[in-house]
Amino acid sequence: MHYHQLVMRALEIGYFGRKRRHIANPVSALVILLLASAPIIVGVLLWNRPLAAFTAFVLFSVLFVSSYQLGMRFAYRSAKRLNNGARRRGHNSVVRNGRAPATAKSRSPEFVPPPCDAATASAWVNGFDRSPDRGDQ
Repeated sequence: MHYHQLVMRALEIGYFGRKRRHIANPVSALVILLLASAPIIVGVLLWNRPLAAFTAFVLFSVLFVSSYQLGMRFAYRSAKRLNNGARRRGHNSVVRNGRAPATAKSRSPEFVPPPCDAATASAWVNGFDRSPDRGDQ
């Protein structure tokens, strides 16, 4: 999980909830912008003091690694807590014993999507069907 996902997940669990993911995403970008700007500002302030700049670099590196590890622990524990709560309530969306619930739709293992070229994909995205087999072109 990269740092943006980690911050976004923490904001979703702690403050916003899943229904406000559209808010948690830009707020996590702002949080990361603030966290990333601190070493830059300190580096500019310490431009002429190499030993102090190196010390600040080491300090910010340790802070980054430790915040990532704490965030991963938080995400793991909260996911485990949420998963156990859903399991106790009997929700079908919870994966049990490493298998998807019986209500989940799955494709056969032999399913291979048809080949797609760039023009067809572009037409699908833009909402136009420009396939050569149509007679109205």
